[in-house]
Amino acid sequence: MARYKSKKAIVITILIAVVGWFFKNKDGNILDNLLNGATDLLSSPASVSVDGLSPVIIKGNEYDVLENCTLVDHKHNDGDSFHIKHANGQDEIRLYFADTAESTYKTYGGGENNGDRLDKQARDFGGLTREQTTQVGQLGKKRTLSLVKGKKFKVITKRQPVTDRKSETRIYAFVVLENDGTEYYLHELLTQEGLVRHSTWGTDLPDGTPRKKQEARLTAMENDAKKRKVGAWGMN
Repeated sequence: MARYKSKKAIVITILIAVVGWFFKNKDGNILDNLLNGATDLLSSPASVSVDGLSPVIIKGNEYDVLENCTLVDHKHNDGDSFHIKHANGQDEIRLYFADTAESTYKTYGGGENNGDRLDKQARDFGGLTREQTTQVGQLGKKRTLSLVKGKKFKVITKRQPVTDRKSETRIYAFVVLENDGTEYYLHELLTQEGLVRHSTWGTDLPDGTPRKKQEARLTAMENDAKKRKVGAWGMN
């Protein structure tokens, strides 16, 4: 009888541990599993597929090309906007074409909040909840910062301000990263991985590709991400 009770106690203990693990990780793992192999991508930023991404070619002198840029640690850095340092000083840049989701629900002075923006992003990502949308935003932020932190990268910009507010310091830009000797655009990679909407401001690519053609390309990438159910598209 004692041996039976001992075995029963062991089985119950194992069941409790398994059930506890499941409920502990049921929601937490959403963030790690948004991408196929998301954990590997975040721990190893070199895990990048450049297949299907546009070649980086710069023609003419319309753009200011900032070489050897580095990330500046700042509390406002996120998946589509971050502070950089370069030979000519510092800037806060905002990616062309790419909009990562809000990473948290925020309230501001006067009772305002970012709920409406979150709801719009949730609809654009195929009908997510606010919680799921902020989880996508958190992963987008982690993915971007994992790719640029501790690295040197190229920024191509017309120095166009994001808004016309006097207090606005951000400028729109393309961020160019490198994988195994091949340069690629960060906004395209994030689209390919299902982590952004391409609903923000765009412009012609530095090689002269028209904005409309680039938007069509991004739409095709987004549709492919939906089929593969990666990023936000793996949650609905």
